[in-house]
Amino acid sequence: MPASFLDAAGPYALPTGWHEVTTRQYCDLDRLALATVESRASYFAGRPIQVNGLVADALAWMLEPVPVRPPGAGSFDTDFPKDMGQETFLQVESIRALLTAQPLHECYNDVYGLFVTRCRAWKHNEFRQDLAAISARNCPDYPITDTYPAVAHCLAELQRLDAAFAYLATPDETEAGQRAQKAGAGRLAAFGHLNVARHYAREFSTTVDAVYQMPWQTVAVFLVQDRISAEVADNLQKQSSSPAE
Repeated sequence: MPASFLDAAGPYALPTGWHEVTTRQYCDLDRLALATVESRASYFAGRPIQVNGLVADALAWMLEPVPVRPPGAGSFDTDFPKDMGQETFLQVESIRALLTAQPLHECYNDVYGLFVTRCRAWKHNEFRQDLAAISARNCPDYPITDTYPAVAHCLAELQRLDAAFAYLATPDETEAGQRAQKAGAGRLAAFGHLNVARHYAREFSTTVDAVYQMPWQTVAVFLVQDRISAEVADNLQKQSSSPAE
């Protein structure tokens, strides 16, 4: 239960740990950049608070980060995908697009909903955006200790996948790639992951939705293979065009 305090303006309450802070409040703290004890106490109390030693001690737990391994292994708070590369291409790329466009506190709920949906009560094999939206809508009212372990793991997994497939972020130095850029291929960047999904839908004679349901890592491996094949073909073309020694 929140701790009760009293000052000249009357009674007020402060949370006693991260478990009493909602996800909405956590994102507010980040959004409002409430870095001082006084600003945080005032936020939770809903009015200006004059900080003394008692209040500072009461909020000392905020000096520690939100725990990512709370008690209760196997409970709701630890039920999230462990290997993000096996989540669907649409999920991962949607999360990546959100985080690229805005700070985490502005898209936290959507990131959470997209990441955990297939692991929660519905147990769907396919990713469904409508179910992700339900998780996102409910997220603000959950304790931050229930949602942060999943989001923290999601961010760590994105970093791991970026490192594992860093090759895909390197410039395309093939002649075909350079010609495409000169022709204006960069304008297609606005369509993001749709370009990839449409390409492999044509390649495998399937639908865009089917590609979106593939594991992200599977699609990433396809992209690496195609990139290497293009570089090999480009090198062969250059060699055949070079004068014989």
